[in-house]
Amino acid sequence: MTTNIKLLLLLYCLSLTSCTSGKKMEKFEWMPTECAPELYPVEIYKGHLVYEDGNSIYVPSKAFVTNGWGEVGSMHIVGENLKPVPVRLNLTWLSFTEDKFFTGSFRLPQEKIAKLFREGYYDASRKRNGNYNGIVVGMAPGGRVAVWVQGIVTQQVEVGWFQAHDTVVAMKDYAPSAGNTSQHEFVDGMMKTEPKITENLKEHGYNYGLWDSYRERFSWRPVIEYRSGGHTDYMDISYYNGEKEELALETLAKNDFAERPRMKEFDAYWNGLDGRPYGLIIIFEEAEVFAAFKKLHDSAPEKKIELFLRLDPEHQPLVEIFLRNGTETLPLKHSKIRIYDNV
Repeated sequence: MTTNIKLLLLLYCLSLTSCTSGKKMEKFEWMPTECAPELYPVEIYKGHLVYEDGNSIYVPSKAFVTNGWGEVGSMHIVGENLKPVPVRLNLTWLSFTEDKFFTGSFRLPQEKIAKLFREGYYDASRKRNGNYNGIVVGMAPGGRVAVWVQGIVTQQVEVGWFQAHDTVVAMKDYAPSAGNTSQHEFVDGMMKTEPKITENLKEHGYNYGLWDSYRERFSWRPVIEYRSGGHTDYMDISYYNGEKEELALETLAKNDFAERPRMKEFDAYWNGLDGRPYGLIIIFEEAEVFAAFKKLHDSAPEKKIELFLRLDPEHQPLVEIFLRNGTETLPLKHSKIRIYDNV
């Protein structure tokens, strides 16, 4: 009797395994890519986005990745166009500035990623629905790893933030053609080709904790006032944490406060009273933005913050920029600004 029960249990377990392994995985059209901060180069030794069935796609890498935090890197056309949603990231890379390998295996939020792929977003610049079509893997000093789901240019959402640990990789495995060159000699040779990176390292060090601080969020919203009249069609905001957001006219009409990271770049598109289309690009100065958010938040942490822009393309100053919280207003004087005819 006991033997029969065990046999039935075994058959039941096997049937469950069979059903699970035979489950059809939902697929979407997307490609992987990689990134690293501009002055902190890396190279991926082994990187794979693993699917639920155990198969995977590799994360491409250049020999010296310095394309910028959250930016698109290498794009290799491999495998099928339609791919399952990955459930895990296995990653080992060399950090040139630290002369150190890092590695880690990280569980990804499968359902969150699938939801983004399924629902997409509204592409205001093209006035149609857009699809997320990429997964970006970022590596920062100290073994920090970020993962974003990427849309077309103006939409990107962070879906993962992880900590890797240092490891050892034999040079004969990492760079077989390097012969008897040691890891330090290999790294030193690469770093000598990029004097700006070496100079930055001497001046600022490894900046441990910087990319963690980029992820801090505040309750804020953008507000635009037009001295000469006009209305905003849409705006694009790039954040220091690598996320990007496009706000369409309908969203701007509500203009709710939201928990957002600090802004890095701001683009707006509007029509004047005469129907003339304009474009605006603002690149914020990092230290000034960080100091302003800190001062407003520390003085009144319960108050919400507005990024307030006053625009007048016909008169000077063309643009005035402030951060304010209802009690205190701080001008952002060091931003780079350009207004142009958006024809």
